[in-house]
Amino acid sequence: RGEQGLRRTKEWGCSGAIALVETLARARAVLSTGAPTVFFNPPRALLTRMRPAGGWCCVQRDQTGLGRAGAEYFLERQYSHFAFVGEVHDAAWSLARARGFCERVAECGCGCERYPPLPQRERDDFGLEQRRLRSWLRALPKPVALMAAWDRRARQVLDTCLEAGIAVPHEIAVLGIDNDEILCETTTPSLSSVALDGENNGFEIAKLLDRLMRGERFRRPAALSLGLSRIVSRRSTE
Repeated sequence: RGEQGLRRTKEWGCSGAIALVETLARARAVLSTGAPTVFFNPPRALLTRMRPAGGWCCVQRDQTGLGRAGAEYFLERQYSHFAFVGEVHDAAWSLARARGFCERVAECGCGCERYPPLPQRERDDFGLEQRRLRSWLRALPKPVALMAAWDRRARQVLDTCLEAGIAVPHEIAVLGIDNDEILCETTTPSLSSVALDGENNGFEIAKLLDRLMRGERFRRPAALSLGLSRIVSRRSTE
């Protein structure tokens, strides 16, 4: 979304594809090439409308598991107050991460404060949203363990805490997802994050594509589920 794309897919001339698509129309455009295809993290609603057999398969990130892992990390540190800040457009992967986080803390008898959905104007402009986020962070019970849907969102939380004079991690401990090392090491303070095993995941996805290109067909579209590798602790949770 928002980037230049190859619209005339039949002209690609590729013999295999790994595709990230958000709509049924884009999925069909990729399939129209006739090339074996592995879809990465397709929305589940899209899967129910696609033909469940043929020269393609899909790989799903265990989004709920990422949220549960973040909750477990904080529970081991004996927090009793929890919060979650999602992606601004309420993407399905963000909602799944929030669900996993909240479900895990609920299993231990704890509640979780979830940052509310935003009006459209604020989704498009963090400068407009930040006042809302600042007020919400100030109202949280302290100390609180906060997980953000991904590192970019966690950085916005850290920037807002810094601007509002909220001490991190003493009042709010912050954990992101992705372990984008450049981003995590340049926040103030440095950001703890759930690391995704991207290199190994890419290898496994390529193995699936190789099987498809050799003529193998899958009876079920979901052929592989990807998780996390570890949680990297930095100053935002120490």
